[in-house]
Amino acid sequence: MLVVCSKSTSKYAPEGYKQFIVTEPPTEKILEQAKSIDSVLAIGGGAVLDTAKIICKNPISCWPTTAAGSSDTEHSVYWKGERKMNYKSFTQI
Repeated sequence: MLVVCSKSTSKYAPEGYKQFIVTEPPTEKILEQAKSIDSVLAIGGGAVLDTAKIICKNPISCWPTTAAGSSDTEHSVYWKGERKMNYKSFTQI
């Protein structure tokens, strides 16, 4: 399992797992890693959850730090220049 988190939420990550630290909203460059990880735990808010959903092949496990509800959807966003783009991460069962 890969833990996707921000610098500030990395301290809550379980020990012994590799971390992917998100420092800014995802850009189209994240698509190079799309669906490359089987299992992801996301700890954080918008950019963290979007990044986790893009790189994970399956629905993510998450500890959201916001109440927006994006952890419950199959959609995430990334930025292509100044345009906000939609990415359908997985199919909900």
